[in-house]
Amino acid sequence: LTVVVEFELGNLDIMEVPRAEFEKYTTELPWKDQVRSRVGLNCYYVGFNCQKPPFNDPRLRRAFNYAIDRKKIIDVLLEGRAVPAEGPVPPALLSSNKTGGYSYDPEKARELIVQTGLKLPLKATFLIKADREVLSIAEVIQDYLKRVGIELTLVQREWSSFKQRVNEGEFDLFYL
Repeated sequence: LTVVVEFELGNLDIMEVPRAEFEKYTTELPWKDQVRSRVGLNCYYVGFNCQKPPFNDPRLRRAFNYAIDRKKIIDVLLEGRAVPAEGPVPPALLSSNKTGGYSYDPEKARELIVQTGLKLPLKATFLIKADREVLSIAEVIQDYLKRVGIELTLVQREWSSFKQRVNEGEFDLFYL
């Protein structure tokens, strides 16, 4: 990465540590003593096209929440550099009154899907932006959902095409 090379050459005073370089900069000298963290206000989520069935059924949307082990994604893929959100507001903006959010419970996910009466496997498209880290996360989500009978087809688009398709409702699900 150009930014990493420029930083290590001393041409940059500060940079956001790329995911691929995280372990190096947090464990090796002289970098580990220079790394500072900050609480981000990012909130990443799976969006549903609630204008079309079957995603207009809240039971199915809840099933998705129970089917995905967000904690494991954070611990393994994101190397612990995030906290699970409990809703659409970033955790750093919430008071201490937390709801607990959804737990990982694939059996509960299956029960909710059965309640919807949907024929399995349910097939859906999952729109993601063309990015290596996003693809890694999307593939894990795809695997979790397959375990409960939902087969996602990943569709990668460059940012401008991604935004256009989301704005025009040309998706079943998207990651943002």
